Parts: sequence; C-alpha cells; structure tokens
Amino acid sequence: MILVLSAVPLSFSDFVGNADSDDFYRFSLNTESNSNVLLNGLSTDADIEVIQDSNNNGEIDDEVIESSVSSDTTEESISAILAAGTYYIRVLQFEGDTNYNLTLSATPIPT
Repeated sequence: MILVLSAVPLSFSDFVGNADSDDFYRFSLNTESNSNVLLNGLSTDADIEVIQDSNNNGEIDDEVIESSVSSDTTEESISAILAAGTYYIRVLQFEGDTNYNLTLSATPIPT
C-alpha cells in the first residue's frame, strides 16, 4: 500500500523486537513538502530512517537520507524538506522488544 501524505497526520501502532526486527511504511509525495516523522511509546530502544527510492526500482537499496538514533526510550523524530517522490520509513529494533506509535505528516511547500 502506498500512502499519500497530506497535512493531516497518519498514525500507526505496531511492534519491533527479536521476532520482527523492522517495519517499513511506504509513502509518496506529490510535491515538495515539509515532512515530519515521530516515533514514541517505546519500552526499549528503537530507531527510524527515511529512505528515498531515488533510482525508482521499487526496492529499498542503500538510500537512507535521514535517521534518528536517540538512546533508550527517548522518542525519535525526523523533520525534513522532501522533494516529490517515493519514500519509506523504516522502524528498526535497537535492543529488546517494544511496541511503538508512529506518526507521519507532510505539509506542501507553496511554490
């Protein structure tokens, strides 16, 4: 499923841990946007990455453009201006098992 982000935040709750070490969320932007990603509600350490499918092959290669690696259960956040295109958010386990809440939003930048 591809999510098309807008100014209205999208929220998800899920889990990462030893049995499921990372989760991916794919989204697209129709125009350059101020984008925000927030990961919270952690009981152990987890991190987030923003990945751009810059070669448009529909796969996640080594294309990480932003990351947040705060320690312990500190919330993770990324704010970035992103061009139109396809992106992925990766939530990854750093240690232990944790539930999490993920919020994504993007506000188009007027041209």
